[in-house]
Amino acid sequence: MNARPVPACPSCAETNPRRIGALPAVGVFAGHDAPGVLAASSLYRCVGCGLLFRHPVLAAHEYDALYGNAGAACWSGEQERTDWALIQDYLARSVAAGARVLDFGCHTGGLLKRLGARYARTGIEVNERAARIARQESGADVFTNLGALPRGARFDAIIAADVIEHFPDPGKVLASLLEALEHGGTLIVTTGDAEALLWRVTGTRWWYCYYPEHLAFISERWMRDWLRRTGSDARIVAARTFRYQLLSAPRFAVQSLLLAAYVIAPGGYTRVGGGLRRLLGRKDTAYPPGVGLTRDHVFVALRKAA
Repeated sequence: MNARPVPACPSCAETNPRRIGALPAVGVFAGHDAPGVLAASSLYRCVGCGLLFRHPVLAAHEYDALYGNAGAACWSGEQERTDWALIQDYLARSVAAGARVLDFGCHTGGLLKRLGARYARTGIEVNERAARIARQESGADVFTNLGALPRGARFDAIIAADVIEHFPDPGKVLASLLEALEHGGTLIVTTGDAEALLWRVTGTRWWYCYYPEHLAFISERWMRDWLRRTGSDARIVAARTFRYQLLSAPRFAVQSLLLAAYVIAPGGYTRVGGGLRRLLGRKDTAYPPGVGLTRDHVFVALRKAA
């Protein structure tokens, strides 16, 4: 039998990544059923740059088709989000009123709407139905990809909130966003932190890497390494970790117990949880617990050289 082929890191091309373990085949993609499309894969950590990544992954056009489904009720919608509050606060303190702001991956426009008329707002959203909703709800101009922007469009601030993990090569996305940024402008990235301690302990059973649309995971360390390797003229001006959700004490205790059960017996947790959800008339996918238990997300602000 042939040995399993070892993938190269999609960011730095290191050829000897460490395999963390198997990731399950999941029949749901971005909140919609996708049976038979998404095969099981593995999670790897690059020993060079520290990138965590899924392998194998689908071709780009296959992901485009999955994201372009007819539904828009994916992910978190309009709920209160810690990263949005951090982004709003940072923009209010560091970006002048009237600045051109791009929300890359704006979904249905919740953050664009919250930013209000203080800025000249633009959004990017691959799902056309979600893009229409974003236009209606926020009043911003929303395009389906960066290539659809008006020729020569540049922005004073660009936001990529919980979106960079949807691409197999985060560095390629960062380069494209920095290209669209005005000199002296600010790029804000929030995403799952690949260096989070609880993630390192639980490995492939951490909730953030369960979702098949999540392909690669960065950290502040990875971003500093990427800036150095590429010779970028951008620099990190702010960085912090945070909890994706803020939990009350009772919810924290319940999530802790559920995570312990999932880590010990993920198959049993999924079967029992799915059965209970069916009894309650909900979608039978029992997503892994753990959201809000630790500071497992990272906020990084980059400043492009003037």
